[in-house]
Amino acid sequence: RCDFAFEGVPNETRKSRDNGTTIFERVLPGPDRMYPDTDSAPISISQKLIDKAQASLPPAVSDRMIQFRTWGVPADSWEYLLKNNMPSLIETIASECDIPAKFVATQLGHNLKYLEGCVAPSSEFKLERIYKLFKYVKDQGIHHQIIDEMLPVAYRHPKMALESVLTTLRFEPVSKEDITQAVPDIAEHFDNISKNKTKSARTKWIMGQLRPIAIGNIDLAELYKIVEGNS
Repeated sequence: RCDFAFEGVPNETRKSRDNGTTIFERVLPGPDRMYPDTDSAPISISQKLIDKAQASLPPAVSDRMIQFRTWGVPADSWEYLLKNNMPSLIETIASECDIPAKFVATQLGHNLKYLEGCVAPSSEFKLERIYKLFKYVKDQGIHHQIIDEMLPVAYRHPKMALESVLTTLRFEPVSKEDITQAVPDIAEHFDNISKNKTKSARTKWIMGQLRPIAIGNIDLAELYKIVEGNS
């Protein structure tokens, strides 16, 4: 470094020592520097660039929590849904498949979470299969409540065709009229065999008999009201 001085002042900063000598400290600002000086002039950023960056940011967690509350999503599923970045998936499915966001969120935050902790899938399970499952049910004109039965099978066998999932469940399309017309006969059978004659017991027993053929073909809440009216 002494030799450099014969060619000019070295472009560097040196630190003085107590004995009067100096040691190399750092290169002065230039292409060799890893970082700018703290007193460098600030770089101007336009408001347009800031607005563009802000627009690309995901909604704040607090906003998502307000959204969950508006949808009626169970609070015990919020952490799982947020941690796995699922709110946007819920929005997409609810919008494109015309399914209540609460139902979609509950399937993810309760049922899928449970399956992840208890079931070992035969191959890698990808979240996009959830979207395909809901989309398939919508396209086939099947009531979305069938997801309760389909999700465990679809999760356990990620590569199984969704048509085959329905086959595994022995699902058969049945008209609303055929289901409701069976109510009087089932109710009569209940009256013949049951010792508990309360209206509540009658309604629940009839629903239990009808559920296997009703799920996916009619809204179970609607069917419950029909059965309750005949009890």
